[in-house]
Amino acid sequence: MEGDAQERGRWVYEFTASNPGQLPISDVVIEISFTLGIERLHYEGSIDKPTKTLSLTTPVIAGGKDRTWQRTLLMNFKGGHAALENTSAVISFDDAEGARHQNKWPKRKPQVDGQMT
Repeated sequence: MEGDAQERGRWVYEFTASNPGQLPISDVVIEISFTLGIERLHYEGSIDKPTKTLSLTTPVIAGGKDRTWQRTLLMNFKGGHAALENTSAVISFDDAEGARHQNKWPKRKPQVDGQMT
């Protein structure tokens, strides 16, 4: 991570969705939610508008395979570490029979001052 003149840190993330089953899953959508605004920095240098949600999609993940995305994000350098503790994600997909499924991370809400929220 490195900072810029606007006090934004450049964070390079790698997100991986795994299909541990034997059959493919389709229409895979991952929504990562941040508690502070992020900006996506593209490989050619363009920067997306600030948002609190990053969406990743792929049409299919074969059984026993993974799909990995690498994203460079800009976010407030000073507030980044504390805010990242509250990051969450939801992955949605269709199974081989067409039924929609959804998994959430983290499974439980993070603790604040030793208490579950």
